[in-house]
Amino acid sequence: MSESHIVADIRTKKQKYMAAYRTKFCSRCKKERTPDDGKNGAYCRPCFAEYKREWYLVNRVKESARVAAYNKRKPEIAAKNMRALRAKYPEKYRAQLTEWKKKNPEKVAINDANKRAKRRGAKGSHTLSEWNDLLKIWGMKCAYCGEVKPLTKDHMNPIVRGGDNFISNIVPSCFSCNSRKGKKTVAEFFTWLDVCKIQKQKL
Repeated sequence: MSESHIVADIRTKKQKYMAAYRTKFCSRCKKERTPDDGKNGAYCRPCFAEYKREWYLVNRVKESARVAAYNKRKPEIAAKNMRALRAKYPEKYRAQLTEWKKKNPEKVAINDANKRAKRRGAKGSHTLSEWNDLLKIWGMKCAYCGEVKPLTKDHMNPIVRGGDNFISNIVPSCFSCNSRKGKKTVAEFFTWLDVCKIQKQKL
C-alpha cells in the first residue's frame, strides 16, 4: 500500500470516529443527540440555535457586510431568497415591515414616490440620501422662486412628457411653483412666468 493510500485510510477512519462521536453526544450540553437534531455538527438542535445567536451577536457587523455584498453581487438570488422568507414567515415579515415604516417615514415616502413614478412609466429612481444632498445644494430653497418654504420634488422634464425619475431630473420646488408649473418643462414654465409679468404690467 502506498503512502498516499495509508494517509487517506487514516483520514477516513478519523472522520468516521469523529462523526460517530459527534452524533452521539452534544458537546455543549453533553446530552445524547437524537436523529431530530439533524446535521448540526457537535451540537443538538437547541444548542446549535443558541450557538448561532451568540456567533451572530459577536460578528454582526462583519456578517451584515458579507450579506450586503452578496446581495449586491447576486440581486436575483437575493430577491428570490427574500420572497421565500416572506412566504415562510408572513406574520413576522409584516410585523418587521410595520416597525420599519414607523421608524423610517422619509424612506417610505421616497419608496412610494418611486413606485408611483414607475407605474406612470418613468425610468429610474432615487434615494433619500440623493434627495437630501440635492436640498443642500439648493440651500433648502425653491429652485424656481428662491424662497425658503416647505419643498416638494419637481421633475424638470415631467413624467407625463417622457421624463425620468433619476435625481438629475429633479429639483426642489415649493408647493406654489410646483402647482403652477404643472406639466410644463422648465423652459416653458419660465416663458409662461415672463408672459404673466408682461400681462400684469399692462394692467
